[in-house]
Amino acid sequence: MAGLRTGARPNPSGSTTKWSCTQPPKPDANSASLRNGGCSNYRFVATHPDAVRGVIGVCGGLPGDWDEGAYQRVGAAVLHIARMSDEYYPPEITAHYEERLRRRAGDVEFHLIDGGHHMPSSGRRVVKPWLERILR
Repeated sequence: MAGLRTGARPNPSGSTTKWSCTQPPKPDANSASLRNGGCSNYRFVATHPDAVRGVIGVCGGLPGDWDEGAYQRVGAAVLHIARMSDEYYPPEITAHYEERLRRRAGDVEFHLIDGGHHMPSSGRRVVKPWLERILR
């Protein structure tokens, strides 16, 4: 699991709680964040299915072993935003992401939006209602 080593999150006291792939954030975590496209996010949530309530992938990929890897069923809601002109993850690659994500997660929302490999400024129209739904 290259790229999925450690992370940190602030806690109410203002200090930082560290976690690793073998020790996920405490269940009261409001958020956890990982880089490396969507791969690390998806690896983490399928390894620690109850650690977070939702995961967002933007312009990223799925782990190469997502379909047959030793991952668990994902308890978190999944939002994946792909881009029509993404030079790294074009629609030919992302076209089946929704179906592939559903193999491990029951709550999947997938959007293919115009633009290149970056978070769309129009992304808030997708992210905001999704966050409101999963955080109620």
